[in-house]
Amino acid sequence: MEEKFIPDTQKRYSITSDGVIYSHYKYTNTGKKFYKIQVMAKHITKNSVIINLQYGKQTKTNRSKVVYVNTLMKDVFKLKKPDTFHMYNLVHKNGNMLDSSLNNLEWRIRCLSDVNFYPQPYYDRKGNITSKCCSNCGEIKEISNYCLQTNKSENKYVTYKNKCTRCRTMERRILINSNEELLKRSREHSRRFANSEKGKAYHREYEKNWYNKNSDMISDHYISENLRIKVKDITPEIREIYKKRITLKRKLENHGNKEN
Repeated sequence: MEEKFIPDTQKRYSITSDGVIYSHYKYTNTGKKFYKIQVMAKHITKNSVIINLQYGKQTKTNRSKVVYVNTLMKDVFKLKKPDTFHMYNLVHKNGNMLDSSLNNLEWRIRCLSDVNFYPQPYYDRKGNITSKCCSNCGEIKEISNYCLQTNKSENKYVTYKNKCTRCRTMERRILINSNEELLKRSREHSRRFANSEKGKAYHREYEKNWYNKNSDMISDHYISENLRIKVKDITPEIREIYKKRITLKRKLENHGNKEN
């Protein structure tokens, strides 16, 4: 068991790795110091455990302060958060708030109470975030599928969203479709974006990626069934020509649907 003095308390209080806080001396009414080791009493609030400690030198005006026990454990034993891209809370594994030992404390991402899954992040060997579990659908997706929310006061990216971009988009779409005013504004915004230079460039890039993706999805088995030849007889030239044919056909069909 490791024991350390709490900083700025004149070595009056110490805390152990088991979460026990000791008082090493007290003062009488006349201001005389006498040494007596006692265990400090903790108090349970709604969501945390607190304790009263006196910082600095003993004076008549120096009142004791309310301190969170988990904050003491974090500061004294240098408990670091897993990363800087999430808001974390230091919680108790077994649910017993009076058990603040190091083995019973863990960092958990701050979430809303109605999440379906815990947004567990995953890291590589260098400690960089590679993927994360979506709190809505529960799928483990690459971190690029989560957007960074900004700190308005500092105007910089600070934390990742707990829901993936797809789930957030679907929720937003359901909300818009259920409100006529929002639906009208959304359509007007889409029309203006499509006619802007930025929107035209976006749609050209999207269309290019869409056709490339569809072309890659055309398998040799699909080509052999449509041309009625064996898979082993498909040459690179036949594969390339047929893919161009299918892509052109789909492009013409898509163009015709837009005109209608």
